Amino acid sequence: MIDTAKFEFLMVDAAFYMLERGGISIVGGVKLYGNSFYLKGEFSSSGARIIFDLGRRVFWVELSLPKFLQGHNVFGTNRLVVLCREVIERVYGRLGIELSTREWGEIEESGIRLMRLDIACSFRVGSSATVNAVLESLFEHLRAESVKWSAHGAAYTEAVYNRQRSRRVSDKFYNKHRELMENKIHPTVKARDLLMKYAESIVRYEVTFRGAELKSLGLEFADQWNTKVVREIIESRINRLKLTQQFQSSDGFSRPVDLNDSSNMFLDLWLKGADLHVYKTYKTLQRARFTLIDKCGVDVFKAAAPRKCLDLSEILNPENAIFNAPKKLVRQGAIFGFG
Repeated sequence: MIDTAKFEFLMVDAAFYMLERGGISIVGGVKLYGNSFYLKGEFSSSGARIIFDLGRRVFWVELSLPKFLQGHNVFGTNRLVVLCREVIERVYGRLGIELSTREWGEIEESGIRLMRLDIACSFRVGSSATVNAVLESLFEHLRAESVKWSAHGAAYTEAVYNRQRSRRVSDKFYNKHRELMENKIHPTVKARDLLMKYAESIVRYEVTFRGAELKSLGLEFADQWNTKVVREIIESRINRLKLTQQFQSSDGFSRPVDLNDSSNMFLDLWLKGADLHVYKTYKTLQRARFTLIDKCGVDVFKAAAPRKCLDLSEILNPENAIFNAPKKLVRQGAIFGFG
């Protein structure tokens, strides 16, 4: 699904002449704050900031499209052009301008250019406890494989990030229900209780693309995005993680008799609670690790404490992901547009 977008679009003549005059307010009592004004949505008290540039004759805005249009971003649509057009229409409507067919044609010809885009999918894993276990296991897997990810959380892992502050592209898996407990769904949103129930068992995966990355991918304009593109990109990024079944803990395995001395030594250290991952560059340890994975089904780069056995390659398989929205929510009117 499409979530947050930062995009710019053409300022038609009627808006240009209106804003060029400046003044304290314009048609409809819209107050200007320098080169911006605010557009209040049905589900927002603060409103979205609309910025304009008279020199370039463009508007731009950054907001969560589903939150603005449907009041939540638990599920949504991949019809990016439809979402952007709805916001554009409301921006012009705020200025008291009803766009003609000719003006819409000018906007479309100019293009809706993206400077940021977040795409996401959701994995329903059965329970809130499993959400926690999946995120804990995922971070452990990425740490063991020396992938540069970070984690956030107090009592348990709530979010796992890759390149969180990158100016090009970043990824994260997170506990959607926990996030909604902090950023609550507006009480007037349709099927709000059902949305919260769905969210309890959801692991959310999200990719954020910035302008430079969008341009390099050749996906800089809204009309280049659809469900197929979203799915293909998400599948590719998740497959790069090479997720596997979580290996056994210190319980539930038997020591093979044919282990060499170094493998036995590292296995003993692991069983005693040693954090061997910090010595991951040691070649002898690397060889022993792969031997123990093959012969014992344990990974000495991960914690030895007993844990719930999870197959991340199955749980976080893109084939099982939700890219749009459950039909029940669509029928109840909780989703803007169609998937």
